[in-house]
Amino acid sequence: NASMFYWFFPAQQPLEDNPPLIIWLQGGPGSSSMIGLFYEMGPVRLNNKLELFTNINSWNLHYAMLFIDNPVGTGYSYTPQYSDGYACNQEAVSQDLITFLDGFYSMYPKMRKSKLYITGESYAGKYIPHFAIQIDRVNAQRIQSPSTLIPLKGIAIGNGLTDPVTQIKYHAPQGLALGLVSRSQAEVIQRYANAAVGFICRSEWKQSLEMRNLMFSFFQNSTGGINWYDVRKKDEQNDWSRMESFLQLETTKQSLNVGSLAQFGKDQKAAESLTEDIMKSAAHVVAELLDKKYRVVLYQGQFDFRDGIMGSTDWIESMTWTGSKEFLMAPRTVWHMLTERLLDTLHVVGYVTQYRHLARIELLAAGHLAPMDQGYVVRQMIDTHLIKELDVL
Repeated sequence: NASMFYWFFPAQQPLEDNPPLIIWLQGGPGSSSMIGLFYEMGPVRLNNKLELFTNINSWNLHYAMLFIDNPVGTGYSYTPQYSDGYACNQEAVSQDLITFLDGFYSMYPKMRKSKLYITGESYAGKYIPHFAIQIDRVNAQRIQSPSTLIPLKGIAIGNGLTDPVTQIKYHAPQGLALGLVSRSQAEVIQRYANAAVGFICRSEWKQSLEMRNLMFSFFQNSTGGINWYDVRKKDEQNDWSRMESFLQLETTKQSLNVGSLAQFGKDQKAAESLTEDIMKSAAHVVAELLDKKYRVVLYQGQFDFRDGIMGSTDWIESMTWTGSKEFLMAPRTVWHMLTERLLDTLHVVGYVTQYRHLARIELLAAGHLAPMDQGYVVRQMIDTHLIKELDVL
């Protein structure tokens, strides 16, 4: 009896007959993809009066976009609490998404002609590779039925929690390097991290997650409330209240055809059901996608403490795939571009390391939610490194 909510936007100004389709998945687990829609790369935003206005940096300008509240229990997506509709691992999450996608293509058959890209951030760093590899396997089973194939071409993960066992080791040195904790405080953070790694090695997933949570709590207490998603922000946590208020309005629900059973919010059971999955790695799945020659873009914001550059560097460079040695020798180039405010001057906006179908991008002046912080730059990144670059590889 589970139901999944989506919001689909055809391309506003398509450059081709069948413009690419970009799926966006938020992280969490349990965070609604409406965050991406209203605060990051969606076509509209909300003002203080809960009125919609245009997002000039939306990816929807030339590409169709599909925002999905995933997994079941997130946002408007729901299942009766007495049912077994909640996903408890990535295989179940992926199967629900495949079932949803088949239903979507049945409703919009023309979209099957569009190249598909799956994107997202944070904990979606695990949803995305598992969803993509499941599509690959389903396509292999459907090879004799071309009309049912899912036209997946690539993925993009922003500030992803993809390989927790590697990433957690870097919070202490990162906090110390940023001047946010003392050496003795960094040692405490490292002890929590080491304990988490030990539990992971023994497949004690709940205990490892508990150590990670204690580590982040210690960091926040030690720093006086620094926002771990963007260390430039002190005593300033992300506020989604406008979105929540708008999506809880009866007029909004009627316009979106969500029905009376859907109540926008965060069903804690959706997150709790994935407790034993959070600390498991998906890095090997990303490597498998690379070996199958799917386009992969991995990007991180400079000021993200949660899933930022240092820990991501290690797991990305440690992946074993057919181009891993060449990727390690590839140059890290400075990315210059004209910014939206100063169109007459080139500015450094980040750094790019690329070999074949893998691009790793570090974005300056961005935190965990890079499309919110650097919307113009990230839109250009998606256009250049995910969509168009595919044709020349």
